[in-house]
Amino acid sequence: MRTKTWATPVVAGLASLALLTPSAQGAPSALDRPAGSGALQPAVRLDPPRIRQSPAAQAVFDLVNAERAARGLAPMTYDVELELAAQRHSEDQARSQRMSHTGSDGSTMVQRIDRVGFAWRSAAENVAYGHGIPAAVMAAWMNSDGHRRNILSSNTHIGIGLASGTDGRPYWTQVFATPA
Repeated sequence: MRTKTWATPVVAGLASLALLTPSAQGAPSALDRPAGSGALQPAVRLDPPRIRQSPAAQAVFDLVNAERAARGLAPMTYDVELELAAQRHSEDQARSQRMSHTGSDGSTMVQRIDRVGFAWRSAAENVAYGHGIPAAVMAAWMNSDGHRRNILSSNTHIGIGLASGTDGRPYWTQVFATPA
């Protein structure tokens, strides 16, 4: 039987750093050219699934993998189930204007991952609030031993959530996991 493990560092505060933008999405597809044009178009590379919910979350994903690459680690694989768990938690935190690893319904990270149907054997979660740009939240996480440990962990999959409270304060969640 495999043992499930999890870790949950928390960080708060503000930082001011330059915004890093996500990379370009690639060339237009055959669907973008006029019907019946008959002209052959260059092949378009099919990238792995991208973050659906925000360019800021995409930038954090890219920064996570840049940090991992700088240390010779394999990139994280983006997972839409983990994204759903992270996004729901960010939205819950934004609604309650309270940063915590415990949901307003008393849920834990483990319960939120289970709710979205991700079968896991190890998992971790990073949360933060008040960092308005991806570079700032990543800098805060990388300057915290526990958060950095989660980002550079042996977990293989990630989902990222971002939501704003009524006061405009952003609430970030990263959920890391390795499938069972």
